[in-house]
Amino acid sequence: MRRSRFFLCLCVAVLAPTFVSSAEFNPVQAQPGVQHEAAVQRIIVKMRALESGSHVGSAAVTAPLARRAQLVLKESHRIAPRLHAIKIGPAIGGESVAAILARLRTDAAVEYAEVDQRRYPQAVADDPLFPAQWYLQSASATPSAVNAESAWDVTTGSTGVVIADIDTGVRFDHPDLLRAGAGDGGRLLPGYDFVSDVNSANDGDGRDADPSDPGDWVSTADTTMPEFQD
Repeated sequence: MRRSRFFLCLCVAVLAPTFVSSAEFNPVQAQPGVQHEAAVQRIIVKMRALESGSHVGSAAVTAPLARRAQLVLKESHRIAPRLHAIKIGPAIGGESVAAILARLRTDAAVEYAEVDQRRYPQAVADDPLFPAQWYLQSASATPSAVNAESAWDVTTGSTGVVIADIDTGVRFDHPDLLRAGAGDGGRLLPGYDFVSDVNSANDGDGRDADPSDPGDWVSTADTTMPEFQD
C-alpha cells in the first residue's frame, strides 16, 4: 500500500502541469465562444402527427403551433418528418426559454420541444484494454477509480512530460508501453533496477540497468500448489 500511494502521488504531481498547457490543441477545451442571441431563440420541435404530404412546407406545420403558443415565428425548417427547427422572436416581457418550452410541450400536437444548441464531442475510450482497467474508470462505478475519462476532455498527454514509475518493473510486452525507447518511436525512457538484495530481487541479481519485470514471484515449486493450478 505504501508503494501504491507513492506512485499515485508522483503521477498526479507530474501530470498536473499538462492540464493547464496552452500548447495542446483539444477541440473540447478550445470550443468556440457561446453566441448569445437574445433577439432570436432556436427550438427543435417534433410533432406527434406526420404531415399530410412532402409538399407541405415546414412553416405550414409550425405557424399554427406558434400562434397557439403566442410566439412570433421568424423561420422554420424541416429536419426530418415531424421534426422541425424554428426560430422565434423575442419573448414578451422577458419570458424565459423554459417558460416557452413548457408552453410548447403542453400543446397536444407536440411530442417534444428542446432548445437548439451547440453540442461538443467528448472523449471516449477506444482502447480494447480499457474495460478491464477499472482503476481508470468513473468513480461512481468504482469508488477507488481515478475517473480518467473526464481528464481526457482536458488533455490526452504530452510527449514533453516524463512520468517516473516506482514499481516492480516494466513488462516490455505491454501494448501501452512498447519496447522501443523514446528515440525509436516508443514510450519508454531508460529505467533502472534499484533492488540491491539478491535474495529479494526476482531477477537473480542486485542493482542493474535492466528495468524489466521478470515475473510475478511464481516459482516452479509454487505452481505445484493448489492455489496456482490452471
